[in-house]
Amino acid sequence: MLRYLTTTGIVFYFILYGVSASRYPGGNQIDHQEAGFSWAQNYGCNLFNEQALNGQINPARPFAILANLILCVAIAWFFVRYGSKHPVSKKWSRITQIAGVFSMFFASILFTRFHDITSILSGIFGVIALWGVYMGLQKDQQYSLIRYGFICFILIAVNNAIYFSEKGIYYLPVIQKITLVVILSWVVLVENGMATSIKNI
Repeated sequence: MLRYLTTTGIVFYFILYGVSASRYPGGNQIDHQEAGFSWAQNYGCNLFNEQALNGQINPARPFAILANLILCVAIAWFFVRYGSKHPVSKKWSRITQIAGVFSMFFASILFTRFHDITSILSGIFGVIALWGVYMGLQKDQQYSLIRYGFICFILIAVNNAIYFSEKGIYYLPVIQKITLVVILSWVVLVENGMATSIKNI
């Protein structure tokens, strides 16, 4: 069961994310009065707000917080397990685990008023942890997952470039969602590969 804990958590995350989005009253970065959740113009963090952008109380918030907490626990477990099962070295095994847990800790409190700083800290630690996984894949010669992982790094860089420069900000909500799906799909593939290799030992 623990072999697929991360994948299970990701599935529950998407279910709860969908429930949360369906309960969002309305308002987005283009039109604060538009009804409902716009997959093109609403950021995922809009679901965390106590008040929707249209001024109404946001009933989507509890589901968004729960979804985020489940995802953070699932991904933290992924980093801890990967660091112990596929270590590049003792040092990088520990770095991957610690950075991964710190990244998910900061991600788990994105719904607070410290959203901006926790988002930055989660991203920094997350990149370090992902790099540890990336090196493990290189050691195991998992070249297809390495190429997929490289795409994840590029998407993360694009997100940050748009966010801090505000150039192309109109497209950022969509790019963020694509990035999330791509990265979580990669994590699922890595976990499946890890579970198979452990089963065959």
